[in-house]
Amino acid sequence: MIIQVCDYSARGILLEGSITAPRQQKEQVCRDLHIGESIKLPGDDVRRPTPKKIRLKPNDCLRIETDEHLTVPSNVFGTICSRASLTAEGLIVANLKIDPKFQGKLTITIYNTSKNIITLNHELPFCSIFFQGLETPLPDTAPIRTPPEAKIISGHRIVETLNRALPFILTFGASVLASLIASYLFGWIKPEYKTSRHLPNTAIVEQQTAKSNEQHPQQQP
Repeated sequence: MIIQVCDYSARGILLEGSITAPRQQKEQVCRDLHIGESIKLPGDDVRRPTPKKIRLKPNDCLRIETDEHLTVPSNVFGTICSRASLTAEGLIVANLKIDPKFQGKLTITIYNTSKNIITLNHELPFCSIFFQGLETPLPDTAPIRTPPEAKIISGHRIVETLNRALPFILTFGASVLASLIASYLFGWIKPEYKTSRHLPNTAIVEQQTAKSNEQHPQQQP
């Protein structure tokens, strides 16, 4: 059964954030979630400061951290859904489940399906959440679910890329250096092979003729 917003506190559901919820909540079964202080690019777990205005081009995808910190009891299950006003503009929010005993802020994926640029203002409600009660709560031994901790990085993108690629650059440089050292040692151990290999054909013929003359000297008349 879906839990009404007015019963959240009694059921142990806490949504705490810097943005105060309106006193008169029009929606009785859903609670709006607001844009928080950080965003993430697709496929990248680096948290970046949220700009004052988020501009989503057509087919753009973005992951947004919520302003609200959630605390979900062991007998409640949550679900994320889109807001009707933003869905009409073409903004889709990915479905997300909130497990019992979850504590922390959510990171929610949004996607612009329209052919126009969608602008979201900072601290704007961009999705909604509703909760359902479970007939049987999770056992007390079940672990608390928390999102991974990550620091917000506001440095230059090029510097971040170089820092990530630094181990690969060092490995490549070490491989090249090892190859050069091996080539030098191979040439130093076998100098005769290296010299004869690079001599022109005429020089090789002259060497063979000189050796033949030494072995069979011509008699003086």
